[in-house]
Amino acid sequence: MIDIYKTLRTAAATALIGCASLAGLNSCGDYRPEQLENYADTPLRIRPNPTSMPSNQQKKLIPRLPDFNNDPKIKITKYNRKDQKFDDVDSRLLRLSELEYVSNFDQHIYSDPNNSGNRLFRIRKKDLDRKVSEHFTLRELVSSSGELSEYARLDPELISGLEKLRQEVGKPIRVNSGYRSKARQYSLISKNKTNAKKSRHCSGEAVDIFVKGMRGKDLAIIARELFPKAGIGRGKNFIHLDFRRYRADWRY
Repeated sequence: MIDIYKTLRTAAATALIGCASLAGLNSCGDYRPEQLENYADTPLRIRPNPTSMPSNQQKKLIPRLPDFNNDPKIKITKYNRKDQKFDDVDSRLLRLSELEYVSNFDQHIYSDPNNSGNRLFRIRKKDLDRKVSEHFTLRELVSSSGELSEYARLDPELISGLEKLRQEVGKPIRVNSGYRSKARQYSLISKNKTNAKKSRHCSGEAVDIFVKGMRGKDLAIIARELFPKAGIGRGKNFIHLDFRRYRADWRY
């Protein structure tokens, strides 16, 4: 009986070699004829064919998909923009892509003196108190000493960097001055509060910030560790931070 079994296995292996030859394969790919003959001595493993199984057993092989409509364990949360308690904070943020931007506008008042390439956005009142990051609102970035700008340049790198600094400090960061129009900047120059005609504020790349109870020196050290290629001006209890892509340090 055993000899008959081996004969049948050898015949099957020989037939496999013949099929491979007819298909244009050289010795069945990576297998040599003697390897296929040795294969006849290996135990025979039969894998069940699902189509030959009873229908009730076939159903067990098909993964069951959840019923999103009728399963009480599944809760579908539809996002509501007015719901401030929504778990995903990022879904509530104001995206710059949601704002209208202006091109070829009044270049004298809203010019980009540093050629940053940051777009000039129209600022709507209804968006002022929306967050552009987890801890900062649009109002903070488009105002200078409380004076809002109807149009403003916004730098995505500044927004993400400011949020990164806030998380590192672990305390609220107050923005004293964000974007400034060129008219606003020249107004400060006339009052001898600054002498920078090409301020990074006018390009949307800079903010003046402070942390209550922290010296400007300590805040500057943290900022410098996070942003090696940034402009940092240090005051007694505040710093100027801009993302000019090369290092610059000074004191007020």
